Amino acid sequence: ELSLFGSTVRFLIDDGLGEGGNVWSAVEELARFIAAENIDLKTKHVLELGSGPGVLAMACAMQGAHAVATDVPWVTDLIRKNACIEDNAKQIAASGGSIEVVDYVWGSTSEPPSSHPFDFVLVCECVYQLTSGGLHEVFGMDSAPTTDRLLESLERVCGPETTLFLVNRVRSEGGMIETAFFQRLRSSFHISCCGDTKNCESEELIRGQLLMVRGKRRSTADAEGLARH
Repeated sequence: ELSLFGSTVRFLIDDGLGEGGNVWSAVEELARFIAAENIDLKTKHVLELGSGPGVLAMACAMQGAHAVATDVPWVTDLIRKNACIEDNAKQIAASGGSIEVVDYVWGSTSEPPSSHPFDFVLVCECVYQLTSGGLHEVFGMDSAPTTDRLLESLERVCGPETTLFLVNRVRSEGGMIETAFFQRLRSSFHISCCGDTKNCESEELIRGQLLMVRGKRRSTADAEGLARH
């Protein structure tokens, strides 16, 4: 179990599911940041991409948010089990929140997980090198196809009023993968560093360093102007 936003979230993990069966430390870091910023989640529509066991989405729902937890099809059954744990379900119901679990594979060809505009989109530990495991079987050995699909999905699910929070630890040598990802993200989003993050596109990123950014979609004209320069 974990305590997030002052609520206790109980959950199962499953090592057999590869990357998606466990809870990553970025979940706790983002929850602490949101709480410290006094961001009110009640009645807000929140999407989590790459939810894993669904802990962050459930914690948001316990604060009264209408949360949508998403992951690849072989992981979402674990989220559903966790959402049905009696204590979790009671806390969500008591807060007036809700949680929906949706199979969602990133990419431009995938239908968005909801037709409702999202107030917040949360992404924890979804940028990394793939060499083995369940996601490797879908996206291949190179991380590029995964990050490409994540960027495509972020562009689809984030509207002009959506706030994106993305948290990731540096896992590649010199932060090459993470730096490239954030540089590409900047072409579609205004991004700013949060928490202790000072620079997410530095050539001096250290493996294990936590990166946290907040983003808003650029207008079409803004994005086109940036591309020209």
